[in-house]
Amino acid sequence: AYAKGLASFAANPKRAISILSKSNLMQVRGASQDVDIVKGAQQQAGKLFGKKQTIDNALLLTTRLGDRGAIYAGGWSVFQYHKSLGKTDAQAIAEFEKAVASTQQSSDLDQLSRIQASKNPFYRAMSMFMSAPNAYFRAEKRAFRQLVRGKISPQEAGKQIFIFHFLLPMLFQYISDGFDFDEKNQTRAAVLGSLNGFIILGSVLVDAGAAVQGVYFRRDDLNFVTGISELFLSGAKSFRNGEIEVEDILIAAGQVGGVPVKQGINIVEGIDDINKGDPVKGIKRVLGWTENTIGRTDKRKKPSGKGVEL
Repeated sequence: AYAKGLASFAANPKRAISILSKSNLMQVRGASQDVDIVKGAQQQAGKLFGKKQTIDNALLLTTRLGDRGAIYAGGWSVFQYHKSLGKTDAQAIAEFEKAVASTQQSSDLDQLSRIQASKNPFYRAMSMFMSAPNAYFRAEKRAFRQLVRGKISPQEAGKQIFIFHFLLPMLFQYISDGFDFDEKNQTRAAVLGSLNGFIILGSVLVDAGAAVQGVYFRRDDLNFVTGISELFLSGAKSFRNGEIEVEDILIAAGQVGGVPVKQGINIVEGIDDINKGDPVKGIKRVLGWTENTIGRTDKRKKPSGKGVEL
């Protein structure tokens, strides 16, 4: 049903978006102006230099397109499925809104944990970028609760738990590894699953799992607090070894000031890689993969030169 809905959306996205846009949830999502996904990219790009267009809105364009576009595409499958069961448009829209509210990250107060909704700036800093992982954790917990209460069958509970605990975390890990299937990272993702949705504790569990495997990775872009801690520790080690560089100082200052210095450096170096004749690596750098991730992937794929014993 999901694949069929995606095919239907691809065949006529304008109609699908027109129907789903009537949803109250989609009309207020993001608390900002809506974008016509079908034509929007070109039209909105033309407004980037308009007098009323702020730099924040311009930079958030791709985020808004990605957020709403993914919801429209996947949500159309939900809408179509419930229509096939004989439900009215209004009922199918209600099911669509229920699916979005239970699985998509949101700034709505009823979709945030107590820590995320807290007025304490320290708590909010610790929970930055945790809405989606936290939503997956709540979805898995909800499946367990509904199973115990007899509201869903063991098969349905098993399907939901598989999706939120195994499929999505392992898929995200695969993508973050530069489309390289790293056995240690995949094992860690499968075991921890959506438990990384725990605020603060999730980061501790991920680091502990990596330590057990003998793996170390930087976590300087997870949230402000852990990012600053990581940068200070890394800087102290570099200073002790006499290796501290201006780039490290700039990245740390950017982290404190909320300026994406590290991402900017990554893009510049990616363009340089393209100019040097390595377009694959360069494009990955521009799109956000770090040099360490790409280097680890290349190292794993590089043949050792040794023969194979049969």
